[in-house]
Amino acid sequence: YRVATVGKDGTVAFERNPRWSAALDPVRSALPDRVRLKTNVLPAERDRQLLAGEADADVTGSGLQPEAAATALADPALAGRVDDPATGTVRFVAMPAGVAPFADVHCRRAVQYAIDKAAVKEALGGTYAASLATTLWPRGLPGYPATAPYPAGEGNHGDLPAARTELARCSRPGGFPVTLGTVNDGRGKVAADAVARSLGRVGIRVTVREFPRATFLSAVAGSPTAVRKGGLGLVVGEWAADFPSPYAFLVPLADGRSIRPAANPNVAELGGGDLESAIDEAAATLDPVQATAAWRDVAATAMRTAAYAPLVEDRAVLLGSSRLRNAYVQPAFRGYDIVSLGVE
Repeated sequence: YRVATVGKDGTVAFERNPRWSAALDPVRSALPDRVRLKTNVLPAERDRQLLAGEADADVTGSGLQPEAAATALADPALAGRVDDPATGTVRFVAMPAGVAPFADVHCRRAVQYAIDKAAVKEALGGTYAASLATTLWPRGLPGYPATAPYPAGEGNHGDLPAARTELARCSRPGGFPVTLGTVNDGRGKVAADAVARSLGRVGIRVTVREFPRATFLSAVAGSPTAVRKGGLGLVVGEWAADFPSPYAFLVPLADGRSIRPAANPNVAELGGGDLESAIDEAAATLDPVQATAAWRDVAATAMRTAAYAPLVEDRAVLLGSSRLRNAYVQPAFRGYDIVSLGVE
């Protein structure tokens, strides 16, 4: 396809490229003659258009938000057009050590134990929307280590006695106030609110600060300076690898050498000798079995810092229109493979 028009609202229209030939390109089916792509659409409006049949597919891969997902799944006419893939996205709470009191590992561990992960999952929409996460490694990546360094208690509602023990160890037995940064809409905001409620049970008093999604990673959570200046001791974020491999997932989150002044995915600012040595060893290991074991060591070392508290792994409730054809989920893209899509 080639770009035909670009609207002031960010809508891009593509038309068939006359120089394209199916005989020369066996990969791209190029079924529609014209494609209209709407950009910068907020989640609630995107959901409305999908439910109303005004859009054929969500190509972001993020899926319907909880309320819209519940509507689609409860309607037999819509539920038959739903796909529910795991996206490879892990939602987490990051605890930057540069913001008090999180230089103390026991304060970080207190948060780990106090979070009600079951409540986060339910707030996001339940089984169709998320799976519980216990480590920095999505289940879809080869070699997934089924470990839980910080057990979440009965029913995954948190281990409050363990949280209170850690609070005592960091000299804050009654808890402490903290500011949490999050996006101001969608799943991130829903997860942040659930986290804030659960931490209050042990006296960790959370003030939630919301930021526009468009600038959250680039200028807020992804800016170490902004995190410190804003006193963001907790940040609810998400991460998915550009390529489905342990290297692509773990290095941006855990290698201190990858920290950038803006758009920095290593929100917790992890790094240091042991962790970076483990990363170098894993990256240099060529044997696949040994490399998987080495990357497991990286994930375990990162989790021992308690700087990231994994919450859930996203599932996406994808809804296609009644005329959408040839749609299938491509795991590497965490959504529909747009190369194959057609309409009838």
